[in-house]
Amino acid sequence: MPTHTPFRPHTVRTGRSAAITLAVVLVAELMNALDASIVYTALPLIQADTGASSAAMQWIPAAYALTFALGLITGGRLGDLYGRKRVFLARTVLFTLASLLCGIATSPQLMVAARAVQGVGVAVIVPQVLATIAVTVEGPSRAKAFGLYGMVMSLGGVLGPALGAVLTAADIAGLGWQMILLINLPIGLANLVLGFRRLPESNAPRAHGFR
Repeated sequence: MPTHTPFRPHTVRTGRSAAITLAVVLVAELMNALDASIVYTALPLIQADTGASSAAMQWIPAAYALTFALGLITGGRLGDLYGRKRVFLARTVLFTLASLLCGIATSPQLMVAARAVQGVGVAVIVPQVLATIAVTVEGPSRAKAFGLYGMVMSLGGVLGPALGAVLTAADIAGLGWQMILLINLPIGLANLVLGFRRLPESNAPRAHGFR
């Protein structure tokens, strides 16, 4: 049985505090949704730059999706045991570093591995986002918050390929396709700072371990 610091299971937020909490978790969710599809339009350029085979190119989006699907239950359990804020922050660091590795990857093997790590980060964060909304927002505002969550997920999936195409064509600082992944760095760092300062801590008080 793991030992962990007992946290308050509920920390209800209202007004401006609730809005900031919601913004932090929804920005994280938007990053997750965008990164699931943002690479598609850049795949031909990634293949040209890294010399990836056709099989490797299929693994770049698949590795992200696979580790995400496999890690969801474990990700939720980690938040229950060790605190959702703590796990949220750790995941933000992991996802941001994985995005950096994706952006500087010069081989298909490193790209696939980094995308798999990104997927792990997403699997960890999604349960924390949902649980944080559930324990910090009450009444009619909770339904609105979950409605915004659904909208962000949908928008991220739709906008991902378009944003990937725009960033690649813009060739910001000569980075080309790399910017679609490196853009996560400033967003991730900002979310880390705001999450550390503004997210409430919570866990499941009766969580006893992985079973």
